Amino acid sequence: ELMSTVPSVDASPPQVIPVNTPGFVFPDAAYYEAVLPRIWPGSADGVAAIIQSFFKRIAVFLATNASDGVLDTQAREVVSRIPRTFDTKISIGRVKSSASLRADAAGDGGGD
Repeated sequence: ELMSTVPSVDASPPQVIPVNTPGFVFPDAAYYEAVLPRIWPGSADGVAAIIQSFFKRIAVFLATNASDGVLDTQAREVVSRIPRTFDTKISIGRVKSSASLRADAAGDGGGD
């Protein structure tokens, strides 16, 4: 999912509701320097900035280990962020971008 979302984050932010749960640790500099180049297919040049942009979106904290009252309040905040409309053009663009990225990762250079 990340591979299909990353290329379009700056042009059209994803229609997702970022939720931060207990135990999640945001990637640090060491991740971008050591881990990302090993797991990202092809060149990771420029990808780190896009991924960081993705993680900079303000997330709602969802304390999955909290009381029912806290969970209800936080769940209402998550629901309030659900988009009321759906832009099919953006969705189609993401599907095409994802297919192109997969083709590049497979090394066939296809896509467009």
